[in-house]
Amino acid sequence: MSTGDNETGRQTRTASNPKNVGCNYASINNEQMKKGFFLLLVILLSCQENKKAQKVEEFWNWFIINKPEFKTNNWDETNETLDSIHHRLIRIDKNVRIVFWKTSKGVTHLNFTAQGHEDSFETVELIMSRAPKFNDIEFSGFISRSTANKISVNYKDTTISNEDVFFSYEDVPNSKRIDVVLYSKNFENNIEFKHSVFSLMTDIVGEKDGVIFINKLNYHSINDTVNHKVFKLKLITEIIDKKK
Repeated sequence: MSTGDNETGRQTRTASNPKNVGCNYASINNEQMKKGFFLLLVILLSCQENKKAQKVEEFWNWFIINKPEFKTNNWDETNETLDSIHHRLIRIDKNVRIVFWKTSKGVTHLNFTAQGHEDSFETVELIMSRAPKFNDIEFSGFISRSTANKISVNYKDTTISNEDVFFSYEDVPNSKRIDVVLYSKNFENNIEFKHSVFSLMTDIVGEKDGVIFINKLNYHSINDTVNHKVFKLKLITEIIDKKK
C-alpha cells in the first residue's frame, strides 16, 4: 500500500502541474534553437570569408600573369587592364576600387580603397595581406593623408583645392566624432561637385580617419558662412588628431 501511495503521489504531483513542464521544454527548445542559429551563422560567415579569401587569391594570381600590361606606354592598353582590375575587384567586394599613378621614378603605384565604406575595410586589409612583392610596382591600402601644402581634385574642366574649401564642426556628445559642414567657393548643388569636395577632404584627413571620426557631413556655399566660425580645410586634421 505504501508503495502504491507513493507512486500515486508522484503521479498526482506530475499531473497537477503540466504547464510548468511545458514551459521548461519550450525554454530548452528555444535555447537549443538559439545555439543552433548562432552556430549556423558562424558557419555561413566562415564560408563567406573563405570564398572571399579564395577570390583574393584568384585576383592576385591573375594580376601576376597580367603584370607586364602595366609596363606599356600605351594608355589605352593600361586603361583596359585597369578596367579588368576593377571588374575583378567588385567580384570580391562591390565597394573596393583602385587608384593608379606612376611615381617620379616611374614606379607604378596601385592604391586599394574602400571608398569610405567601413564595412569594406576588412576586404582591403585582406587584399593587402595577400599582395605579392615587386620592385617596379607598389601597393597600398586606403587613401592616406596627403602632406602636400596644396591639394586639389578635378571637377569638370577646373579644379577644387583646399584653398577653396572651409569647414565648421560640432562635437558629437559622448563620442570622439564630429559633425562637419564644408563651405565651398563656386559651390554647385549636385552630386558630382559634392563628391569632388568629399574626395578632397579624404585626401587631407585620410580614408580611415574620415570614417572613424567624422559623423555627419553637409555641404554649403561659402556664402553661407555668416554667423559660423569656419576654419581652413587643412586644419581639420588637427581637430581629428586631438580626438585620438
